[in-house]
Amino acid sequence: MTDVIATLAAWPADLSTVPAGVTHLQVRADLTGDLAPGPLRRGGVRGLIYTLRSRAYGGRAADPPEVRRARLAAAVAAGYDVVDLEADHDLDPDLLAAVPASRRRICWHGGALPLAGLRATFAAMAAVPAASYLLASAVTSAEGALVPLRLLGALRRRDVTAYGAGSAGTWSRLLAPWLGAPAVTGQLTTVDDDAPDVARLCGDYPFPLLSPLRELYGLVGPVARTSNLMRQHNRAYAERGVPGLLLPFYLPGLGEFLSGFWPGVPAGLRDLGLPVRGLCVSGPLKEAALHVAEVASPAARAAGAANALVRRRGGGGRRRRTRPPSRRCSGGLTSRWRTAPPRWSAAAVPAGPPPWRSGTPAPTSRW
Repeated sequence: MTDVIATLAAWPADLSTVPAGVTHLQVRADLTGDLAPGPLRRGGVRGLIYTLRSRAYGGRAADPPEVRRARLAAAVAAGYDVVDLEADHDLDPDLLAAVPASRRRICWHGGALPLAGLRATFAAMAAVPAASYLLASAVTSAEGALVPLRLLGALRRRDVTAYGAGSAGTWSRLLAPWLGAPAVTGQLTTVDDDAPDVARLCGDYPFPLLSPLRELYGLVGPVARTSNLMRQHNRAYAERGVPGLLLPFYLPGLGEFLSGFWPGVPAGLRDLGLPVRGLCVSGPLKEAALHVAEVASPAARAAGAANALVRRRGGGGRRRRTRPPSRRCSGGLTSRWRTAPPRWSAAAVPAGPPPWRSGTPAPTSRW
């Protein structure tokens, strides 16, 4: 299980829209002002988080230090379950005395760092006792978002959330819970175009459950932000007991694919023990997909493009069946493993129905 946090960035708001899977409500007090906790405790929400994001950390709070300390201390007195303390601004002794360790989440928001730098940042944070810690590293490439995940893999703790902030790192927010992060966050009211909507978060992924995970798939391209393919695949995987997860890799163009994704992201995820078995590639990256593959199907070669990259083990003389090209990815991505070293194969596959429509009934349960 993982906590699912819905961020409230505007008030008043209709709390009846909070999805059933949400466990915590985060109040962005720098945007909403200070809200009384009572009216916010509805439905299955177990906890309330008070966040006063400073301008230095990408928020709008510009209070003088003494006013900021008073507001944070008042949030504890008002009954918020967790109060966010910024690692660079809020760790003075007087404020720490007012916020018990059991109700602190120490947060850091900063630029992209190498792994050694991120580990040093966390070490300084961890010197102050807290219930949990959060590190959000602003990244400009999908490969940059691997660094926070490597930190999670190295720490092996259940009280640290780390991910790549920004559109290039959205996928790392979604994967972090399987590497030990205790929570995943989505927006209830939109304030950040790069953060996932909490309704999509709960609808496209199995949260708050963490289903077994041994292999990854990806939707690559500019459509990754809005596509319903994650919902179709991830529901089907859960229904069939497939230990897989389809992630959205938002790449607006060829440069981001060749310099910030391929081959670093698949290689890095393999090193974390979560190999990428297949990628569904959208335009304008289909020609590049064919270029990077080691093996191409006849249909892909004839089209001069591919919309599926599948990692296989070649050899054994077994021929692979391919199909005519089409504009969008098939409803199902598959991989076959054999005995030779792995290699990437490109294929042009047809448009198809969601993966549960191949002779089996549609899922009847949510997950």
